[in-house]
Amino acid sequence: MTATTLSIIYSIVLYYFLTKAPPGEAPDHPLWVFSLMPAGVVVILFFFKYIIKKDFLRDFFDKNE
Repeated sequence: MTATTLSIIYSIVLYYFLTKAPPGEAPDHPLWVFSLMPAGVVVILFFFKYIIKKDFLRDFFDKNE
């Protein structure tokens, strides 16, 4: 749950920065910049599922019930 939530937040923030441009101009980025979104999501999911192996949000919500 934590990895998925952080991946969604990462995608939204990166999308905002990739589409942000001065008024009247189109965003000008090389094509490799757009590969950062799926690569970042994969890194976040891998890090939380296989390295940390702890779901912080699930523990937090289970504790409050």
